[in-house]
Amino acid sequence: SVGPNSERTVELLQSLARSVEEFALADWLGWETQVAEALKQSVEPVSTDTETDVDQISAKVRLADDIHESMANMADRRVRKARRRSICRRKTAVSKMEDELRDIELQIEEAEAEFEEQQKAKEMLSLMSDALRAESSAKSEIQLQKKTAEESRGKINSVEKLHIWSPLCMEDSEISVSFNEFVKDPSMVVKFVNLQQRPIKCIPSLISEQENRIILKSVGSYKYSPSVAAFVKARMQRLVEEMAAKNGSTITVPGMKMTLQTLEWQIGRLELLAKEVQRMISQHEGVLYRNNGDNSFGIRFDMGGKLRVKILLSNSFAHGPINLTLDQIEDSVD
Repeated sequence: SVGPNSERTVELLQSLARSVEEFALADWLGWETQVAEALKQSVEPVSTDTETDVDQISAKVRLADDIHESMANMADRRVRKARRRSICRRKTAVSKMEDELRDIELQIEEAEAEFEEQQKAKEMLSLMSDALRAESSAKSEIQLQKKTAEESRGKINSVEKLHIWSPLCMEDSEISVSFNEFVKDPSMVVKFVNLQQRPIKCIPSLISEQENRIILKSVGSYKYSPSVAAFVKARMQRLVEEMAAKNGSTITVPGMKMTLQTLEWQIGRLELLAKEVQRMISQHEGVLYRNNGDNSFGIRFDMGGKLRVKILLSNSFAHGPINLTLDQIEDSVD
């Protein structure tokens, strides 16, 4: 155990240590002060020079900063100038490219116009080629048809004088003939239509170039009077009506030949009858009259101023009994 004396000793030692420390520190401060006083005169010039150097350095630093700033500004100006020059170059290049584009567009438009003209020319050439081919084909067809027509014409010429009718149309679907040998106008036209099918239709008609006109064939100086011409026209009209009623507007293939032969015979008889009637009128100063009741015709002439002869012109006239009437002329018998 530690007694009171020991604690006292410790305290004394501690106090001694503090005293020594304080003494050493005071001695050190004194020495430091002496050294500082000794070095003061040597340090003051150095300090002054150092401050001067610091000011110079600061000035130079500021100058360097100014120079750096100036250089930065110059660099910025150069960059801006370069940028402006670049922009100008780009604008120039863009303008040049725009001009080139306009030139290219004009060239394209010209090329398109030329192409359209070439297309039109090509189409025209194609049309001309087609037209030439069509013309060549048509010429060949015409030559073939001409040859066929000449052959057909030769056949027709060989038989046309054998009949009193002439063909108007000779097709696969229709055949039409005209009986205009005796009666020139109106001519009697007979059409056979629907030939490729059945039944065949027969359509007779009188076709006149001018209404209320009739022209008969004249032989030399022999001509028909207007009354005889009217009589022939009426008989032709009756033939058309009778033919249409008899055939019922239809006919067979063998009936076509029979129809033409019958008409030839009837018109031939009509021509002989017209000549006979004209001769009787001319020789006996007769009059051809027409009955209003039945539209029949007759001849009336006087003999010796005493008798009036009336002859009815029936279908059997000159080929059968004559329907003759004798009437006494009034105030002619004593």
